[in-house]
Amino acid sequence: MFGKAAGAPHPSHRHRGAEFAPHTGAAAAHAHNQHVGTFSIVRDNLCVEPLLFARWLRKVASAKVEDIGTLYRSKGVLAVSGVNERLVFHAVADVMEKEYVGKWPATATPGVKLVFIGKKLNREWLTSTFEACLRPWRPYLRAE
Repeated sequence: MFGKAAGAPHPSHRHRGAEFAPHTGAAAAHAHNQHVGTFSIVRDNLCVEPLLFARWLRKVASAKVEDIGTLYRSKGVLAVSGVNERLVFHAVADVMEKEYVGKWPATATPGVKLVFIGKKLNREWLTSTFEACLRPWRPYLRAE
């Protein structure tokens, strides 16, 4: 892969004072991901208030590592107040993309679903500040 023979170590994977031995199984996950974790927020029948959600995203992007941990990636599918379409967002570090991707399927329950991936994440802070953006979901009705 990437022009290297399988099993050939990348220089950053050499361990000081030891010959290279490839990590396998649980040892590989432990050796490089001891503090990296994920968590999700799932709330049915709630939606984000657009302005509050935009402010929350800016707050997260500018937060200090000692306050929230190191957020590598976040993504989600969200119901948005006043909008009948699903909002999908994906963020890596402080770069974010978002897009409306169509109406909620008739069989789906509108709500919010987010996933966070990072190191030593402050789950309480991320959850409580995000929940401050939520409102009860009500379908947006307009005359067509």
